Amino acid sequence: MISSRFWGETETSCSTAAYWGYLHCDPTASHYLKVLLDAIFGPENFRNEIMWHYGGRGAKAVASQFPRNHDVLLLYSKADGEQVHNRQYLTRRYTPDEARARGLRQDPDGRWFKTAPRGDYTDDSVSRLEKEGRIHRTRTGSVRVKYFLGGSAGSVEEAVLVGDTWNDIPDAMHLGHELLGYPTQKPLALLERVLAASSNPGDVVLDPFCGCGTALVAAQKLDRRWIGIDVTYLSIAVMRARLKDSFALVDVPVVGQPTEVEGARAMLVGTGLEGQYQFQWWALDLIGAQPQGGAQKKGADRGIDGVISFSTGPRGEMGRALVSVKSGSVNSSQIRDLKGVLDREKAEIGLFVTLEEPSGPMQLEATTAGVYTSALSGRDYPRIQILTIRELLEGNIRPNLPVLVLPAFQQAERVAKKAAEQGELFG
Repeated sequence: MISSRFWGETETSCSTAAYWGYLHCDPTASHYLKVLLDAIFGPENFRNEIMWHYGGRGAKAVASQFPRNHDVLLLYSKADGEQVHNRQYLTRRYTPDEARARGLRQDPDGRWFKTAPRGDYTDDSVSRLEKEGRIHRTRTGSVRVKYFLGGSAGSVEEAVLVGDTWNDIPDAMHLGHELLGYPTQKPLALLERVLAASSNPGDVVLDPFCGCGTALVAAQKLDRRWIGIDVTYLSIAVMRARLKDSFALVDVPVVGQPTEVEGARAMLVGTGLEGQYQFQWWALDLIGAQPQGGAQKKGADRGIDGVISFSTGPRGEMGRALVSVKSGSVNSSQIRDLKGVLDREKAEIGLFVTLEEPSGPMQLEATTAGVYTSALSGRDYPRIQILTIRELLEGNIRPNLPVLVLPAFQQAERVAKKAAEQGELFG
């Protein structure tokens, strides 16, 4: 991930630029990647190897070795102008006995303080600080500066500078309220620290492998502008849903996805099975469906590519619309197959999404499947619905479903920040 000041609102026409780049990996690859990054960015621009220690008591025991409970962040920076580095602090709380054991002191008024060397303070500055009660003289006569601590009755609070070992952020698997079911998800606190340290509000954050979008959420929360890149359409769908849940951002622009049939067809050219999966995930996102089996699961689908869930009764009963996505030639036998899947799965509605135009016999076969009648609204819905990619892209058709439809992905928490539109990056 890279943060940059070059594109900040006041820097668009400036010649100065400052970049901070973070690469996250595990210890099995960090040494190889360090050599590669030195060749790309120059060893003189290496700043830190940060150890993110997340295991704690949850570290899993492994035979014949110590448990693995940390990842690595490699930090590089290059600046032709002013660099950004915002120091990060943690608040640690101690009992009075613990505070004394750590060398913290109390003045006659009972205020806790720690001391630091005089450093570059002038004699006049020392005199001023002494009048303020902020000078401590040791038994040997040396001058040290007092830094008063916070706290409440019975506790002492000390601000501690964050170093290159981070052991206060658990991994996402221990943050149940954040989990989205994405296999490589990182905790929001980790990305917030990275961005808070290496960028300022208004700066641009680029995450070129953004997965489920944690870096984008952190950037939006901290008033940074952002660009996220990923090669899978499933990731894009998860990110858009997450930004909507977290900040009520509805129209997040996506550059590079198909806007017409020929663009959709190009996804399948020369890419084999992977291209079919990408087309399938993209088509499912068009209609707000969740991929069968959850995030990025591939394999036998038993005729079901996606699912849309909706309410069917006043006591929270749930129904399903099963989705079948076809990118090749289609015929009426596939409609009959979908009807059989609905019967087998005892599902209410089937959606047949096709890149190629359906034939008359296919439309007739869908009509013979009958209707599903909602117990909540009393309305009838076609039990088999054929949706073409062309109609979906042109906005001429949407799935005809009951109104109480559940989200396609596990909902993200609302982030405590006023929703705002993202500004133009290069305007």
